[in-house]
Amino acid sequence: MNDIVITDPSHRLHSELLKFNPIEIHELEKKDLKQKKIYDFTLTRKKEKEDLFNQLLEANVSEVYSDFSCSQFFQHQLNPYPFSLAFYSPNNTYECIHSSPLKDSFFSHYGFKFIEVKTAKSFFYFPRTIATIINEAYYALNDSVAEIQDIDLAMKYGVNYPLGPFEWEEKIGPKAIVLLLDELYETTKDERYLAAPNLRKNS
Repeated sequence: MNDIVITDPSHRLHSELLKFNPIEIHELEKKDLKQKKIYDFTLTRKKEKEDLFNQLLEANVSEVYSDFSCSQFFQHQLNPYPFSLAFYSPNNTYECIHSSPLKDSFFSHYGFKFIEVKTAKSFFYFPRTIATIINEAYYALNDSVAEIQDIDLAMKYGVNYPLGPFEWEEKIGPKAIVLLLDELYETTKDERYLAAPNLRKNS
């Protein structure tokens, strides 16, 4: 395979990606990356994502398909087609900037579908919304509004969510949620994006 998959254990798809012999970021310098197609499934902050892309740019890779669920850094010199995959979607549909290249067999292997959005600079619509709902559920739990099971049931039967917020958190992984909330807060300084203490503790 002329492609290189980068991932880390905290990414939701890490176990499924093992069949592609993925590597971690620190192993990149050992690889010949010239004209390789890179699939980036890492959960990092903006600065770390920027460092990764600068490294790939210097190595003269051909294309990069990167999961930008938790970072708003985009390096257009690499012709990336950023999409959102760290956040679990019940119907396997994810947001992307450019939809047509994502019909690649690498993604269709998992049955992933994509919808094209005009901008992802606000961390995509779906991850931002879900992360905020999960965060509010943690604040409600902390305020003794209800127990975990009751909050999940209320959201499933009260507003017809496919999963309750705590069930959704288990599918996504708390690290991705906190990472996104932190970047949202750093970008907006809006206190509604401050991660609930127990959510941060779980991450």
